Amino acid sequence: MKNSICILVLLLFLNSCKKQEIDSPKANLPTTIESKSEITDSNKLENDISQAIEDIEKSKPEDRRKNIIQFLSFADTIDGAVAESYCNFAFEYVENNTKDFLSVLTPNDSIAIAQWAKKSSDEIAILAETPEEISSLWTEINKNHIAKRQNLSPNEIELDKLYLKELKLAIDKH
Repeated sequence: MKNSICILVLLLFLNSCKKQEIDSPKANLPTTIESKSEITDSNKLENDISQAIEDIEKSKPEDRRKNIIQFLSFADTIDGAVAESYCNFAFEYVENNTKDFLSVLTPNDSIAIAQWAKKSSDEIAILAETPEEISSLWTEINKNHIAKRQNLSPNEIELDKLYLKELKLAIDKH
């Protein structure tokens, strides 16, 4: 009986130690291999996004829509510095290349346009912090888009209106 009690106490002690190890904050830390894997994944994502940006910038019209959709496929996987450069590109590309952006899209691309506007709005939230700054920037963006419409086709004008509508909705949610 004494041996049984000793064995029982030993098992309880070992079980208690195992539970402490599992509940320990250190138990939830990534291993070195996991950390390296996360870094590698982050670097790959950053490289993939950089390549997608380059592909859009250098694309011919017949490839640009595919490249825009590819770029948007990263939207839900970004954070931190990668997100900042991603959103900056989304905003700057439409502002500086409005016709190139709109000319390859169709009314069926309304979801892509809304996604692009959302990422552009994230950049606007960085550029303009106060409601007054946001309002001023929105007025400037709207004015610039209206001025560019003289060089757009009727289809592109409708897509631009949709982009601005989605951009305003996204800005208002910030």
